Amino acid sequence: MKGAISSLLASALVLSIGVRAAHADKPKKVVIEQFSGTGADKFKRLVQGAVAKQGIDVVTDKKRAATEADLGLLQVSDNYPAVAKELGVGAFIDGTVTGSKHLTARLKVKGPDGASLGSASWTGANEKKLLNSIDDTLAKKLAGILNGAGGAKDEAPVAQAAPAKEEAVAEESPKARGKKKAAPADDEEKPAKAKDEDATVSASASPDSEEPSGPRSPYAHLDLAVGAHIYGRNFSYNKSLAGGQQAYKLPAVPAPTVAIDYFFTKNIGLSASFEYSVALISEDKAGFRYTTSSMGYSVGAKGRYFLGSTELVGGLAYSGYGFKITPEAGDKSAPQVAAVAYKQVRASLAARIPISDKFALIGGGAYLHLLSIGELKDSYFPFLTGRGGEGFAGVAFGLPWMSGLEARITGDFRRYVFDMHSEMADMRQAGGAVDQYVGANLLFAYRN
Repeated sequence: MKGAISSLLASALVLSIGVRAAHADKPKKVVIEQFSGTGADKFKRLVQGAVAKQGIDVVTDKKRAATEADLGLLQVSDNYPAVAKELGVGAFIDGTVTGSKHLTARLKVKGPDGASLGSASWTGANEKKLLNSIDDTLAKKLAGILNGAGGAKDEAPVAQAAPAKEEAVAEESPKARGKKKAAPADDEEKPAKAKDEDATVSASASPDSEEPSGPRSPYAHLDLAVGAHIYGRNFSYNKSLAGGQQAYKLPAVPAPTVAIDYFFTKNIGLSASFEYSVALISEDKAGFRYTTSSMGYSVGAKGRYFLGSTELVGGLAYSGYGFKITPEAGDKSAPQVAAVAYKQVRASLAARIPISDKFALIGGGAYLHLLSIGELKDSYFPFLTGRGGEGFAGVAFGLPWMSGLEARITGDFRRYVFDMHSEMADMRQAGGAVDQYVGANLLFAYRN
């Protein structure tokens, strides 16, 4: 009997030491990465609150983004050990919500080396029920994972204590051994326990099973945007003295547009864009209507530099833009509006300034060095010279439906200025001209 009591006391002591050791190794700081899916922001706030209740500090999104930029990373997952060392954190937490009618939320906790410490999952018939389910058990489940962050070294003492306890019960009396046979009571609890765990948390048996497969360049960055450019055009002459050339004005019209940037290293990438409007209708002062078309494109290279969390991008591209009015065949009073077909070298600089995880200011400008102009020079004013410039500014904000998906709303302005260099002997005479475009862009973009 004395031996059994001694064994029990020793087991309790070992268990106590093991628990204290696990708590001692609980991380002091964690990084909460970006969450994605329906209700992701609310899910993230619940996790932040649960972490705070554990007495653990959360690294701010701004500090995390600045560290990524300083280390030349696009996201934390590109190099967990480097980020952990730089920020002094002991764990990384991310979450996703998937499904449409029936939602599933998954929480993953990784150690400073990126290895899985554990995971939890919840289900709900809708967003409200899912968040209620998360709120009910999150603190307990998260505490269990974070308190076990010490790894195998803490688990060994606890595992050794179990045989000692079993021996003590066996030595106590034959009656105790008889009670041991009543183990089916534990079996009765197992279904309930399994059901509870299935509804709230599923342990991560294999870290690799939950990670995406396939190689990935640490600096790969795709930015694909599609949407509409809505713009108006105003072409006007200064001192139009002879030749009958006409000014032109077009109200707001839509042009479908697509743009793609791909950075295959940290700093170097390629870019392309295209927009096209067709079957637009122009109307002159006499009420005659004409088919109008326009098209723009660019192909070039970009260089990127990170200044803290701010992203600066310089670009050099070959671009073209054309605008043409097509009168009907046999129209003897066709408007004398010169078509333009700009070919140009575009030197640009743009910036993206994150305000938060889900909101950023974007803007930039470009100088347009004209290589050719089209009919305006070829047929109307052969001695013409000109130059151009453009700029844009607006906002980008994350959308909850998918990680990396965002909407962008920007305003833009493009202006060409010409000097006609007309002489008295020329058939057409004008002092100069301005071709100006003012518009707005509504784009949906995917960044990865």
